[in-house]
Amino acid sequence: MGGRIALRYAANFPHKVFKLLIEDISTEAFTLNIAPPDFARLSRFNRRFETWDDCVETLVNFGYERERIEKYRGHRIVEEANGTFWSALHPYSRYLAFTNVLATSDAKEALKSISKLRPPIETHLWVAGHDSACSEEGEQKMRDILPILTVRKFETAGHSIHRDEENSFVCGLMRLLDADMNLREFVPPQKRQRSHEGM
Repeated sequence: MGGRIALRYAANFPHKVFKLLIEDISTEAFTLNIAPPDFARLSRFNRRFETWDDCVETLVNFGYERERIEKYRGHRIVEEANGTFWSALHPYSRYLAFTNVLATSDAKEALKSISKLRPPIETHLWVAGHDSACSEEGEQKMRDILPILTVRKFETAGHSIHRDEENSFVCGLMRLLDADMNLREFVPPQKRQRSHEGM
C-alpha cells in the first residue's frame, strides 16, 4: 500500500521528488468483499495483549490471516519488556486501507500523471519473486503507462522485499542514491513541467 501512496505523493508534488522507488505493488484496483466495520466493537479494540495467543486469536477474529500475523511478530507486533505484546496493526486502519487505497484506481491515475511530467521522474519498481502483489500482467500495464519504468526482480524475496532480502535491498537503494552524485545528469525537480500531450 505504501507504494500507492508514494505514487500519489509524487503525482501531487513532483517538485519534491527526484527519484521514485516503489516496492512490489500493482496499480490495479483490488476486488474486495469487506463488510462495513462494527464501530462499537472496534472502539473496544486494545493494541496491548497479555499473551501472544491472545493477540493472534483477537486479530484472527478481526479478519487477519493467522499466517500473516505470525510473520508480523517482532516488527509489527512487538513483545514489551513486561512480556505483553503491542500491535501496530489495527483492524480499522486495515479497513480504511482496503476501501480507500487498494480498492481504487487512484494509483493508476497517479502513474498516468507522473508519465506526463517533463522531464519525467526516474521511477523504479522492485518486484518480489514469490507472493508478489504485482503480477507480470500488472507490471506490463505499468510499463505501458510509464515506458521509462525500470523493474528489478528479487527472486528469493516475498512481498516485503526489504525484510526478506534486506542486504540486497539496502545495497540497491544505496546505488540509486550514489547515482545522484553525478550532477551532470541532475535536473532540479522544481523545473519539471506537465506535458499536455495526449490530453
